[in-house]
Amino acid sequence: NNAGANAKSVAQHALGLALTILEKFPLLAGMKINPDGSILGEAIFGKTAGIVGMGNIGFELYPLLLALGIKTVYFNRTKKEIDLPLVSFEDIFKQDLVFLTIAATEETRKMMVAIPSLLTKKNYLIDLSATDDLYNKKEVLRKLEREDFAGYGIELDNPNFMIPTKQCNYLATPHMAW
Repeated sequence: NNAGANAKSVAQHALGLALTILEKFPLLAGMKINPDGSILGEAIFGKTAGIVGMGNIGFELYPLLLALGIKTVYFNRTKKEIDLPLVSFEDIFKQDLVFLTIAATEETRKMMVAIPSLLTKKNYLIDLSATDDLYNKKEVLRKLEREDFAGYGIELDNPNFMIPTKQCNYLATPHMAW
């Protein structure tokens, strides 16, 4: 096992997923743009980000976010020696972009069960856990289909695990960030 060997690749994949759903590419792929421009994507500049899990991937991701001018905070079970504010798990969901880079353990699963209830209209959820059972991902997808939050980028062991029933700002990739 070579812990952290692919952290840079996964961090880049996280940023790619975030940019894709911010620009609403999943919606644009199958939809005409209205003359009023209502489907156009959002700029990443001026957004805020929260990273859940400041391990190898989080450490590679946060400098990328800061380089883009994104105010970033993090949640981790233990405080890290980094120049970012540590916030509560609930406060992560006050940010525009929420990156899940946390390992799947019994302790984290207990915490992650709250994700569907914490998502708000402004949230873009980027999940790099690559674990199908970390939280109720199908419930989160249904919330997205109801437009209860802004976008969902996810890396899955099995990308056919979740197929939207209607067009929404959703992108699932196979576990591929190596």
